[in-house]
Amino acid sequence: MMVYTKVIYGQKEWDINMKNTILKTTIVALLSANSLNALSLIEQKEFDLVQSIIPNTKIQKIKHSPLDGVYEAYFKDGNLMYIAPSKRLIIMGEIYTNTGISLTQKNIQIYKKNNDIKTPLEQSIESLKIKSDENKKYFQELVKNGIKVSSTKKDKYTFILIKSPTCPHCIELDKYLKTIPNTTYRYYAPVPQSEKLYSEKYKIKKPKEKLEKQMKLISKRLKGFGVPFALIVDKDFNLVDTIQGFNKEKWNRYLESEK
Repeated sequence: MMVYTKVIYGQKEWDINMKNTILKTTIVALLSANSLNALSLIEQKEFDLVQSIIPNTKIQKIKHSPLDGVYEAYFKDGNLMYIAPSKRLIIMGEIYTNTGISLTQKNIQIYKKNNDIKTPLEQSIESLKIKSDENKKYFQELVKNGIKVSSTKKDKYTFILIKSPTCPHCIELDKYLKTIPNTTYRYYAPVPQSEKLYSEKYKIKKPKEKLEKQMKLISKRLKGFGVPFALIVDKDFNLVDTIQGFNKEKWNRYLESEK
């Protein structure tokens, strides 16, 4: 009987402790839920306030910026602008640290990565990297319609280069390409300087039409690119890589293999 009584007593004590634990957990959960609800209401009010400044442009998310009273407003493509609701101001541009680091671009990259957002150019490149007859025909067409500039007979890779005669980085790239054997198929931006270049240097009779045809062909599959921009294609006309800007390290990597 004594053993039985102890067991019952122990069970009752365990039940009481368990009930207290459940009660405490419930209270904490309710308080947390209320806190989250309150926070959610505040966030929604802030979002609505920022959205009211640009009612015709859909905002995906807002965050507090490094500037007091100014919000980062993110859009579907991952880019952002700064909004100061109290002043009803829209601030365009970037915020830099005193060491020259763009906090704007850093935050955009983080946001895009966290939300798996790709730029139109990144989407274009992904599509072109797929090995398919359609893509091969496209690269063959690019080579056929490009302005061939060659200082080598090697052909491990084909370089399709989009540039402008007035772009400082393109001019810098031109100087570099003269120092190392290479073959490029060039597409120039449709500007008056390009027309003159096509007419005088490359002896093209209708330079404006050629430039327009080239740009139409490039824009058919590539979206949102800047210059200089290069497509690196192998012997089978498959896209191996791209080079954005004057990235000397990347150019070295592929051109060294041409020697």
